[in-house]
Amino acid sequence: MTFKKYAIQGLFCTLLFGITACSKYERNNPNDLLNASGTPNVVIAGYEVISDNNSDRKLQKGETAGIYVELKNTGTKLAQIKTVEFVSKSPKVTINGFEISKTTTSYVGKPTYIGVLRVVLAKDVTEGQTFTCEAKLTDTEGNVFNTQLTLTVSAAKQSIFSLASVAVRGQNYVRGTEYSYSKGLTPLVKLVMGNNSGKDYIDDIVVKITSLNAAYPFEHTITYGLAIPVTSSWQVDIPSNDCFPQNIPDNTVLPVMISVTDKDGGYIEKETSVTIRPNTAKLDFTLFSIVSGSRLPGNRLTVSMDVTNSGVRDLKFSPSKVKITSTSSYLNSFNVFGSFIEFIDRGDFAEGFCTFGFDIAPNCPNGIEIPIDVEVTTEEPCPTTFKTTVNVTVD
Repeated sequence: MTFKKYAIQGLFCTLLFGITACSKYERNNPNDLLNASGTPNVVIAGYEVISDNNSDRKLQKGETAGIYVELKNTGTKLAQIKTVEFVSKSPKVTINGFEISKTTTSYVGKPTYIGVLRVVLAKDVTEGQTFTCEAKLTDTEGNVFNTQLTLTVSAAKQSIFSLASVAVRGQNYVRGTEYSYSKGLTPLVKLVMGNNSGKDYIDDIVVKITSLNAAYPFEHTITYGLAIPVTSSWQVDIPSNDCFPQNIPDNTVLPVMISVTDKDGGYIEKETSVTIRPNTAKLDFTLFSIVSGSRLPGNRLTVSMDVTNSGVRDLKFSPSKVKITSTSSYLNSFNVFGSFIEFIDRGDFAEGFCTFGFDIAPNCPNGIEIPIDVEVTTEEPCPTTFKTTVNVTVD
């Protein structure tokens, strides 16, 4: 009996202590209840780079980066962020999109990563330069928070390479012959570079050709496998499958920046210029001969085409790049078939370059001339198109 008495007394004391403690506790934490009284005030507190071109987690010129955006709630009530909008205030920072986090609650006094912002920095930003992005955040209760994100540019990572000289030439896709650059040729980047790393370099490099003329913007990117011994200076020729824009006026002297990024993100660049000379490829449509059929209404006509390469470089073609059309409804069912000459060296005459056929409509009037448009395009990374019009007289 004595044991039971003490046990009951102990239980009573425990309950009494619990009731007393609860009576003193007040729910005054603004993060306890969603509908608690108070006002949220959400601002951007900072950012963290999580992805970039050279993986050093810094913002550098020319990079595309993903950054975590950190929020801070300085108000007196939590906020559940529903939408986020970013606008760059500078043309040198492009917003590529924003991916909001699944957890979008901004607690009072606690930092919160709201999501990933993707940005692209221009090639001409400088170390230490800052850029502001306006941000508009809206929570589930309709509160709008206008805040700012400030981005800071870091210095480019030191390259293990040195560039003694850079140049851009042109390469004939068909034979690999090197020329001064002209339209239709494949750009060929020529580098004289040294390896200062203390060990042999055997890995990829990324080479970029960037226009410095805002009127003709473009960028070529080439990934190239390089093997260069330590302390050596090497001549490196890097062909590209990209092309300079064909709308650049002939004989324009175009300033370009050549940059090289090594496997560890080290960056080096050097400026040069390239003269955009006129296209040296030429093709003369020498002769169109009837092979079979007749020029009577209701008949099918087959025509052989002869051409001459009158330019200064060799050319490559394919049947799929030959187009035969007419604006007249009296001619139809065009097709290219039969033997085809793919390679034509400069100065060569190609008899029977290709054969094409078409139908003459039965209701076609006699004695009229009908134009046929012929278009031939080279089979090259930087294609050149040649056009002519030939007339067929219906008997």
